[in-house]
Amino acid sequence: MPSEQKQQSVVKIHDKDIPYALVRRRVRYPRIEYKREGFLVILPEFYRDAESFINRHRDWMYKTALAIERLKRLKSFFYLEERTGPEEFKGKIRDMAEAAAKDLGVQVHSVVFRRMRARWGTCYSPGKIIINSLLQFLPDHYMEYIVFHEVLHRKYRGHGKMFRAAIARRFPDWRRLEQEMRAYWLLIQEKFYNTGEKGKT
Repeated sequence: MPSEQKQQSVVKIHDKDIPYALVRRRVRYPRIEYKREGFLVILPEFYRDAESFINRHRDWMYKTALAIERLKRLKSFFYLEERTGPEEFKGKIRDMAEAAAKDLGVQVHSVVFRRMRARWGTCYSPGKIIINSLLQFLPDHYMEYIVFHEVLHRKYRGHGKMFRAAIARRFPDWRRLEQEMRAYWLLIQEKFYNTGEKGKT
């Protein structure tokens, strides 16, 4: 299968020259994504007016570029933890999950560890929690936040008003934690993947 051809370009938005790559694929609708290597404009094979499409998304590209710059500055204040081994980490996470489940009145049947490139953790409806094994390199407070976040999904499936209220009761500074964990995600990506993108919970 031939490699995908990407056309490199730059768009001037306000005070910034923002580089992006343009690629054509067999897709129905155009879209713009922010990947580890930067902005990626994905167009249907016979889509003609790429410039107009990009112009319609100028504000989003500009705000995203600013957000990434802020995260890169923020990450300089953080460092990755050194653990004695994965078993210590797994035991600590399972204890946190058990405590959170008891506090919330829910059940967690299993906690599984897996290296993930797009999120810190996820929760499945039968009571299975998956935790990104790279979380072991973060301080305990962030580990506790992610575990509580995922266990809370046993009670509330989405991130609606009641979910956010429960998070705020347990972690009043949750907005700051979310921002800081995005900075940690850049550190993780640089160390293990030599790139950087925002992580999700």
